[in-house]
Amino acid sequence: MAPSERTAIDAPARTARTLFLLVTLLTASLAGGISVGAGAATATTAADGRLDPAAVYASPDGTVHVLGEDGSTTSFGVSATVVGPMADLDGDGRLDVPYVTSGGDVAIVGLDGSTRTLVQGTAKASKTKLGVGDWDGDGTPAVLYVGGDGSTVNRVEVGGSAHTVVDTGAKAALGVTDFDADGDRDLVFVGSSSGIKFYDGAVHTTGYSSIGSNNGLGVGAPADFDGDGTPRVPVVDGSNNLALVGASGEKTVLTPNYGAAAKGPVGAGDVVGDARLEAVHVNKDGNLAYATLGGSTGVLSADGSSIAASGAVGAAAGAEPPAPAISNFSLQNPEGRQLSVSFESSEQLANVEVTVDGPASRTLTESDFSVEGTGPYTYTASLTVDADGSYTATLRTAADAGGNDGADGQTASTTVETPAPTVSDATLAAADGDDVVGVGDEIRVTAVVTGSQNVSVTADLSRFGAGRVTLEPTGDNVYAATATVGRDAGNSGTYRVEVRASNRYGNTDTDASDRLTLDRQKPSAAVGPNRTVTVGSVVGFDAEASTDNTRLVRYHWSFGDGAVTTGATATHTYSTPGNYTVSLRVTDAAGNVDAATRRITVVQSDDGHGVPASDANVTLTRPDPGVVVADVTDVAAGRVVAIDLPATETTDATGAYISEIGLTPTRSGSFTLTAQTSASVPDGVAPLAANHSTQALVYYDLSHTIAEENVSAATFRVSVSKSQVVADISEVALYRHHDGAWQKLDTRLVNETEDRYVLGASAAGLSYYAVGAPQPNFTVTSATIEDPDQQVRTGTPFNVTATVHNSGSASGTFHATLSVANDSVATKNVTVPAGESRTITFTHRVEESGTYRVAVEGTNAGTIEVRALGGLTMKVIRLVVALVGIALVAFCAWYLLRR
Repeated sequence: MAPSERTAIDAPARTARTLFLLVTLLTASLAGGISVGAGAATATTAADGRLDPAAVYASPDGTVHVLGEDGSTTSFGVSATVVGPMADLDGDGRLDVPYVTSGGDVAIVGLDGSTRTLVQGTAKASKTKLGVGDWDGDGTPAVLYVGGDGSTVNRVEVGGSAHTVVDTGAKAALGVTDFDADGDRDLVFVGSSSGIKFYDGAVHTTGYSSIGSNNGLGVGAPADFDGDGTPRVPVVDGSNNLALVGASGEKTVLTPNYGAAAKGPVGAGDVVGDARLEAVHVNKDGNLAYATLGGSTGVLSADGSSIAASGAVGAAAGAEPPAPAISNFSLQNPEGRQLSVSFESSEQLANVEVTVDGPASRTLTESDFSVEGTGPYTYTASLTVDADGSYTATLRTAADAGGNDGADGQTASTTVETPAPTVSDATLAAADGDDVVGVGDEIRVTAVVTGSQNVSVTADLSRFGAGRVTLEPTGDNVYAATATVGRDAGNSGTYRVEVRASNRYGNTDTDASDRLTLDRQKPSAAVGPNRTVTVGSVVGFDAEASTDNTRLVRYHWSFGDGAVTTGATATHTYSTPGNYTVSLRVTDAAGNVDAATRRITVVQSDDGHGVPASDANVTLTRPDPGVVVADVTDVAAGRVVAIDLPATETTDATGAYISEIGLTPTRSGSFTLTAQTSASVPDGVAPLAANHSTQALVYYDLSHTIAEENVSAATFRVSVSKSQVVADISEVALYRHHDGAWQKLDTRLVNETEDRYVLGASAAGLSYYAVGAPQPNFTVTSATIEDPDQQVRTGTPFNVTATVHNSGSASGTFHATLSVANDSVATKNVTVPAGESRTITFTHRVEESGTYRVAVEGTNAGTIEVRALGGLTMKVIRLVVALVGIALVAFCAWYLLRR
């Protein structure tokens, strides 16, 4: 069913005004007139497009006017013989008035004063009526009119051609509505015999034909006057009374004794503000008047004066202004995280609301929009969001000054996807190419950054005491920075650094560099024990007992007599008796330095404190690791040959070695002594611990080319690191393997330095020797992660427990190291008595999510899963379940006590 002609004011929106006008209406019923508005009537020639029309009429000279709900009268400067009800006929979102000129043209005039001719010279121009309605159901209203010869009822849409709807005699076209309530559209018209008819494919008559026509044709468009959903046609009957006629011809007289209505066109409009329609007409005095459904009548006035109107043209219905027509609603992402909302409106808007929803939300109002153009008006607003993602804009309100809202939930969407940088090929190295750095060294960090421009690239060099540094572009997407290792660098270790790139949108990426060793630990210089030598003898010096956590790169010797040299080993001959301080300065790869000294006492002959020396020549070579060969020449029978043995790779690890051997040959000549060191027992020999309650620190296989019977005595000096002595020094002894068994030699302390003991012993010959001492023997027998789920959040501490067993013969302190993902992260010391076990616990946290293997000194403790914040671990879930259970038990107890 096509919509019927309506001009009813929205009652809820005008409640206060309605109450006021009802009182006014009661007064007017007694006084015989009513003023539509308090303001003075206007007579402009072009309206502003926001007028709320109550009725259309023509002044006595035929000029088309509109009576506004505010009491204003607006002239449109066009002359008409007939007017029709108002509607938005050209689809611009504003009302138009259809009319017929004296020349038979069908035209429209908009509220902005613009005119447009639809049909030229073919319309009936007098004693007729124009209708408006959507006959073909295409959503566009058409103007309905009678042809000039009165033989057809036609329709024409703006921009289209005229079409005949009913090919029958007619005087007026009234409108399109479901007149007979059968569910389809009916075209209501006045036949050639003044009878009210309607057409729905066939012509039907109501049987009513008493339409007055002295001035014009006293009839109007069908409308629902009483709100019951049934449209009726307003008419002026032959007695100049107003009535309503239904589809069956039934007539309801509004004004039984009125007799004052001019016999001309009638309109339907809410001119008294009671939210119901009145029959608007011209009375016999030529004034615009009204009649209510209850029979009250009155004269309409503006500023206290009645409104003169043409009885021939009569009146037609006004209309609520249509809502603004909204089109081209869009949401765009011009660049970055900027969004642009735009749409077009057929008229200017007083109230706008647009919501933008997505990862970040925003509400825009009219103050956020700029406006361009004049019908249509283009509204544009820009905003910046904080996050990438999909966004949807929804038009919530688009209302004009009269409150007419054109918003219909229009939506538009777009996706914001800002570029993100990608970091790769991060490197960290010493500027000089070394693999170890120390305080004062320069380091260089580089990375390749792609995928985004205007990025900030930094690296955290805090572990190297350089803080966070900024990498600068060097070309081909490579960024680099050079820094100096500072004094507040972290502990020694091998570290990666994280290179982070971020852009203006907050998008970041990271990459971990390769590892670089930081060495802040100084080496330990070992120069050997004090010695007594004779003038002119060749003294050997060996620094290979010096140790470092990385590697030693320089050795500097100062012999105390002004002579210096370099190298891990050196020899020197003293020409003058005296006491000399020999100093050794060692430097590691990171530049860390340590120094040690030893005292050399030079005498003319044996003074009884050292091994007696002869004038034999001793040449030392080291053909293999752990092997020292002494070639001895110019041996004099009965004179002691002193052989100064250096430490070897093996004795570096064990901390004990035979530093001097004195042999007394019974024959002159030359011989070779080969000393082979080993941490394990030589082949064919039982271990020292097999028949002694001790542990061998080092084994010596002393082979020689001099016959055993040609050696009358052998004396020894043994150098032992204090760190290896966990018991009393008197329990450390030199052992000789002879006659198939180990024999403990009488061993005594002959000297002591800051970090070493020097022991002396004698034997009858050469064979296998061992330096033995009670020693602890540590093993990590078990390691476990205490967390039952082996799951923690990032940054949350977890415990690792390990059991350390000492199977040795002496109590000792074990240095246990915790490793996570093969990186050493913590160290703990534990003292374990001989034959007993102790438990240690590490507490550690991991800042990055992942799965990590955990071990203590190589003993696997299992793996732990570290999750980022936001996920619930099993521990948390169990805790929540436990709390819920406790609460349930408490509630049940409370409930039972109440009963």
